[in-house]
This record gives sequence, structure tokens and C-alpha cells, in this order.
Amino acid sequence: MAASARFIIIIPLTVIDHLDVLKKESQGAREAIRWLESEFRKGNRYVRAQKNHEKTVATAQKNLKKKDSEAWYFFHLVDCCKYLGQQGTGYDPKGMVSIVTNQRLSNPDWSPRVLQVVSTAQKEGIDIQNVQDLHSRWKDTWKGKG
Repeated sequence: MAASARFIIIIPLTVIDHLDVLKKESQGAREAIRWLESEFRKGNRYVRAQKNHEKTVATAQKNLKKKDSEAWYFFHLVDCCKYLGQQGTGYDPKGMVSIVTNQRLSNPDWSPRVLQVVSTAQKEGIDIQNVQDLHSRWKDTWKGKG
């Protein structure tokens, strides 16, 4: 999908931070970091990291990172998406910004705090999709147009 030039994929800084934490235990995280570094070095205009200023003024609950690190990461992920969704003018940003996750959304294994953040994101018009489902729909759409 990244090579299709039909999307701009912005990797939130919290995702990069989380990959950095996971890389010690996960080959997949190390491969993801290598791929991102490669795309950033190439100057791929369709894949880029979130810039430091691309966030709202919202702040996470104090000590949330210690209490529920998954909720803390998700809060910052949603904050990045909210910022990006607010950048468009003159059109409805609903569906323009998506969070893509490997979680099955029909039965997510999320804490109550994460579910609260997810609910807030959806109310803000941020679309949350499973990566395999998104990829399948995208392939089917473009197969029919090709």
C-alpha cells in the first residue's frame, strides 16, 4: 500500500518509540524499524514520521504511562490523528485519518482505558481499522479498477 502512492502514511512518534522498546524482544519490530529507516532515508514522500509540532495541546493523564502503557501509547496515537484531521479545511475529515492496527476489532484485547480512548477517537471521526481487513478491501477495490 505504501508503494501505491495513493496514501500518505504518517508514522506517529509514539509508534516509533514503542517499536524501539519492542525491538529487543521482537524480530518484527526490528524489521519494521529497518523498513522505516530505509523509507525515511530514501525520502519517500508517501511515508514519513510525525513531526514534533503535529499534536494537539491535550495531555495524557499523569502516571498513565506507568498505570497502562498501552492506553498511554494509544492516547498519543489518537492525539496525532486528531491533529492531522484538524488540518483539512473545507471538507469533512471523517475517514481521512485512520489508525491501522493488527488487533481484531470485533474482539479487541484492550484495557478499559484503551477502549475509552478508542471511543473518543471514533467520536472525533478517526477511523480505526484492522490492517489485514484494510489491505484486503484495498486490494479488492483496485483489482476491480485495473
